[in-house]
Amino acid sequence: NITSVSFPESIRIIDGNAFSNNEMEALFIPEGLEQLTRCAFSGCSNLERIQYNAVNAELRTTYEQSAFENAGTSGLELIIGDNVTTIPNHFFKNVTSLKSLTIGSSLAIDPSGNNGYQAFMGCTGIETILYKSYQGGFSTTAAVFSGAGSVDNGIKVTFEKRVPYQMF
Repeated sequence: NITSVSFPESIRIIDGNAFSNNEMEALFIPEGLEQLTRCAFSGCSNLERIQYNAVNAELRTTYEQSAFENAGTSGLELIIGDNVTTIPNHFFKNVTSLKSLTIGSSLAIDPSGNNGYQAFMGCTGIETILYKSYQGGFSTTAAVFSGAGSVDNGIKVTFEKRVPYQMF
């Protein structure tokens, strides 16, 4: 069983179901990744921490599925690196185990929905977000955080440099 995965900078594509239902606990995705395919890490229920550094990767999917569907422990932490400028549409959609999210200093969500569309939609487990980016705002049509957080607990958000337009 694999407990931790770290890819070299030379990795460009991670295909669908490449690591599904694996028992890994930690994952490091490098800056050079260009394509992440649906369900690549689906069912990896032991994931506790993901460091995502892919500067401009796209998610290849035909069913609006996340690459991380049904992945993670109930305390899953996602850190989006400071050099990441875009995240794929449906990136973490409906990943209810996501508890803590750090958004790096360069991330910008395209208001037209070309990146980040429904990225964290339905992530009901989110409790904390650290927003470090100075980049522009969100759009209601992007539905980035639609249905995220818990009705009981809400979400604690900390902003370092900017409060983006229509974030929630």
